[in-house]
Amino acid sequence: MKAFQPALSVRLVKAIKRSEIIPGVKVAARYGDFAAIDLHHYMGESGGVQTTKSVREPAGGFTITLSDKRHSKALDTLYALIEPMDMVEIRFAHDPSSYKKGEELPVIMRGLVSSVTRPESIGQGKPDRSVTITGQDFGKILQILFIFYLNNSAVGDNVLHEFAFFHKYASADDAKNKSGNEFAQGVLDEVINPYLKRFSSFANGASVGAKVINEWSLKSSIDGAVSPYAVASFNNVSLHAMLSSLLDVGPFNEMFTEDTADGVTLVIRPNPFLDASGKPIQGIEPERISISDKEIVSHNVSRSDNGVANYFWVVNSRWFMMSNEEAQTAAQTGEKENYILDTYLNSQSAFYGIRKMEVETMLGPPDGTFSEAPKKEDIPDSTKHLSDWIDRRRKILADSNKDNVIFESGSIQVEGNERIKAGTLLVVTRANSLPYVFYVVKVSHSYLPFRGFITDLQVERGTGFIERSKAEKPQYQPEIDAKGVV
Repeated sequence: MKAFQPALSVRLVKAIKRSEIIPGVKVAARYGDFAAIDLHHYMGESGGVQTTKSVREPAGGFTITLSDKRHSKALDTLYALIEPMDMVEIRFAHDPSSYKKGEELPVIMRGLVSSVTRPESIGQGKPDRSVTITGQDFGKILQILFIFYLNNSAVGDNVLHEFAFFHKYASADDAKNKSGNEFAQGVLDEVINPYLKRFSSFANGASVGAKVINEWSLKSSIDGAVSPYAVASFNNVSLHAMLSSLLDVGPFNEMFTEDTADGVTLVIRPNPFLDASGKPIQGIEPERISISDKEIVSHNVSRSDNGVANYFWVVNSRWFMMSNEEAQTAAQTGEKENYILDTYLNSQSAFYGIRKMEVETMLGPPDGTFSEAPKKEDIPDSTKHLSDWIDRRRKILADSNKDNVIFESGSIQVEGNERIKAGTLLVVTRANSLPYVFYVVKVSHSYLPFRGFITDLQVERGTGFIERSKAEKPQYQPEIDAKGVV
């Protein structure tokens, strides 16, 4: 039997180099002398690292537990040296021998410290102290930067500056729409990256080999355009709330930050769902990671009628200049199968009743125009573009949800596997050799030195029931002697 020896690397880079505790009052310790700290040396037997990442949440999170020991070059312990907004880089691997000699361990998470805690207790006549660091990955930036359209409000001014042509300086008959991909790039260029450059200007991780994140890259592949009026309507909200709303995150698209060897990437893409036959609904298929029974600790999935719908409707108040009733009337001339599936096998009303699913799209057609004063001759084409766009959105919504009753969702726990990330497809081969596919929406890693490395997964759109129902060989018997992790 192969004995695994997981490896861990945890590095902290000081973003705040403190010389005063408040203006005019100097600190006794030279905190500014510590540019970076290798936290792995302080892990101890009771230490550990937990990380959580989801494609459905604004930011991932981490918890690091360390021994409370004095730093060799300081007057105090790590508790006094670490502060909120310091940068953390977490790397680990279940089987480091599978990587090339001299190669860095894969990045699991890069993030920012939110809090530092020092629990103390007395047991058996001796003090017991530790240091716990909690924080979030760089998605935290999208939550802490708010849009305020006030004088001297940096974020609000940046947004107004970047999209000035969008609303303020365009003439009345100019087309002022901007693609969702261009819009997201503008937010990075004018808001997020300038903030990161200012924030990290004093950070230096060279002493421990950690990368300082001073900008993000963008990987955006969504369809549709942003309305200028929609941008102007956001005030006193976070960047994450604005982008999520404007870019249809949820029903049609997903947005999350991804940590790679090169840095941090903001990923905005169509929901990469496969239909019941295994074909991508929006043409996007993410990376596949395969595991077998031998890697599974526990497997708990279920099916439900909670997500069943047979009447699908998409509204677009920002672009569609007609009432919802008028839009419903216009839709009658289109293809009914795009939004009414009351006789479809897995959503038929005879079994499930009439169930409506209604969402709003803030994006408009990529081939359309948006003008405050459209020319009379342009109105028919513009209306046609809008109608076709809504028809396509309704079809995507229906295709993504019409088979919900036969898909599985739940949780799977596996032996530590750093290759599995939120947003990947997990291919599970059970004892009966049937491969099941799940979409991984959340990954939690727990690395406990000298004790183990476990990965917990939250999965959706599993095809276990679908594959079992098509199998011509017995499915239960081969599972009786499944070994699992040994």
